[in-house]
Amino acid sequence: MCSLRWRDCCPAGTPDSGYQILPGGGSPSGDLAIQHGTLYVGGERIVLDSDLDYASQPDWIDTAGDPLWTAAAVPASCTEAIYLLLRAQEVGAVEDPALLDVALGGPDTAARWRILQRVVRTPTSATDCPGATTALEQLWAANGLQLDPATLRLESLARLQVSFQQPPKPPSLCEPSGQGGYLGAQNQLIQVQVASIDNGMPTLLSGFDNASFLYRIAGPPVVDTAAGTTTVTLATAPVDSFSQPAQNQAVEVLMAAAQLTGSDYIAAATGVVSSVAVGYNADTRQLELGTAPDANVLSSPLLFLRVWQGAVVYSSPGPVPLGDMGIQVAISTTASTYNVGDYWTFAVRPGTPTTVSPVYPERIQDAPQPPDRPPMWACLLGLVTWTNGTPAITNCMPSFDNLVTLTERGGGCCTIEVGPADVDDGASLLQELINDNSQGVPATICLRPGTCSLPSPLVIGDGAPLTIQACEKGVMMEARPRARSSCSALSGGSLTEIGQRLRHVRPMMTVPLKVDVEALRPLAPHGPQRR
Repeated sequence: MCSLRWRDCCPAGTPDSGYQILPGGGSPSGDLAIQHGTLYVGGERIVLDSDLDYASQPDWIDTAGDPLWTAAAVPASCTEAIYLLLRAQEVGAVEDPALLDVALGGPDTAARWRILQRVVRTPTSATDCPGATTALEQLWAANGLQLDPATLRLESLARLQVSFQQPPKPPSLCEPSGQGGYLGAQNQLIQVQVASIDNGMPTLLSGFDNASFLYRIAGPPVVDTAAGTTTVTLATAPVDSFSQPAQNQAVEVLMAAAQLTGSDYIAAATGVVSSVAVGYNADTRQLELGTAPDANVLSSPLLFLRVWQGAVVYSSPGPVPLGDMGIQVAISTTASTYNVGDYWTFAVRPGTPTTVSPVYPERIQDAPQPPDRPPMWACLLGLVTWTNGTPAITNCMPSFDNLVTLTERGGGCCTIEVGPADVDDGASLLQELINDNSQGVPATICLRPGTCSLPSPLVIGDGAPLTIQACEKGVMMEARPRARSSCSALSGGSLTEIGQRLRHVRPMMTVPLKVDVEALRPLAPHGPQRR
C-alpha cells in the first residue's frame, strides 16, 4: 500500500525488495541475512551487491567491545528490532592509499566520504513496525541522539560554545589590561571531540589541523603489562617535526572499522585515549604510550594512531580550558548523556583586532552550536520473533515502483497513488487527499485498479488544478448503498465538467475511468454547499 498523503511519504524505501530480512544459514543459530538490492534512506542511495550475512558484516569489523553489537544467537527475548545504521565516514590517504598524490612528496589532504552500513539487532517489546520505531527513538534519545522523521537523520542533542580565557589579574596603572585570545603563533583549525563517557562525564580531545595527524601502526604493539605501557611503531614517518607525537601529548588508538581491500582498512571514528609516555623516536619510528590496550583492541587486523594536542574531562558545567591555547569550551546537552564521536571544528587566529572575530564560524562563539560530525541515518528494516530458534520475520521497509515500471504504466506524474483498500479503510480518506492537495499547488491523485466504494460525497473545492485519474484499466468508482452521491463540486466547473474529468483521463497515456454517473448529484440551485 502506498503512502496515504504525499507529505507523509516515508523517507526510506526500496524499488527491488532490497534489504529485506532473511533467515540466516542455519536459523537455530540465530544468524540472519539481509537481501541484496537497493535502498533509499534520507535521499541517499545505498546498495548491497550480494546478500549480507549479519554475523560477518564487512563494514563492521570492530564489533569487539562495541555496545551496539549483538552476537548472532537466538536471543533471550522473543522479539528483536532490526535496523540499519548508516554513518558517513571520512577516508584519507592513510587508510586508502589510492587517494595519495605521490607528487606532493609527503603531505596529502585528499579525502573522500564512505557511508558505512551496519545492521543492528536490539530487543524490543513492540509488536508492529510503528511501535518498534517509537521504541528505537527512545533508545537513541537515551544515547544523546534524536531522529528526524522527515530525513531519518540521527541528530546529536549536544551543543558546544567557544570562548577565550581572560587575564587573571585586573588592570592597574603599571600593568594595562590584557586581552584574552588564542595564544598560538599561527592560524589554526581546531577539532574538539567527545572521545568517551566515564561516570556520566565526557572526555574531550582537542587537536590542531583538524586532528588530521593519523598514522598506521606497523605490526602488533608491544605491551608491557607490568609497567602498563605500550610501544608502537608507525608505518610511516611524520612529515615534519610539528607532526611528531611529543611527550604528554594525547593520542588515540583506533581499531579498523571497515575493510577496503585485502590490506587496507578504514579507521574507527573513536578509540582508546592515551598519553605519550616517551616521545617519538625518528630513528626507530617508535613511541611509548602510557596505557596498555585491552585484548579487544589488539585483536583488530590493523591499528591506527591519531595524534591530538590534549585531553580534558568535562566534570562540571561551565567553560574548561583546552591546554595552554587560551581557548575554553563549554559543552551541554538536553539528553541524559553525550554521543561519543561528536566533534566540532573552528578556526582561530592570533593577534586579531577587536573589530574582527577571532573565531570562525563566529556563531560558535556567540551561542552553543550542534556538532559538525558527518551525518548518520537510521531506519527500521523489520521485526524478528523467535520461536524455538525459528524466526518469524516482519519486514517494515516500504516498497515503491522503479522508473521503468512507472514509465510503463504512465504513473510518473502522480502526486499520490491510492487504491480501493485505502478508500475503504476510512470514510473521509479520499476527501482528505483532495483537501490536502488543493492548497495552491497542482496535484494528481492516481487510482489503482479496483472498485472504490465511496461512503460519502466527494467535495472538490475551488483552488489549484486537481486531477483524479486512473493508473491502469479496471478502475470503478461507485457510491455505497446509503451514500446519496459520490461526487459534487463547490465551484470551479459544472457537474458535467467534473464528470468529464473523471470519465476521460488524459495523462501520459489514455485510460478510461468508469464512474457511477447515477450517483452524481447536481449542486443546489441557490449556490455551492459544503458537505
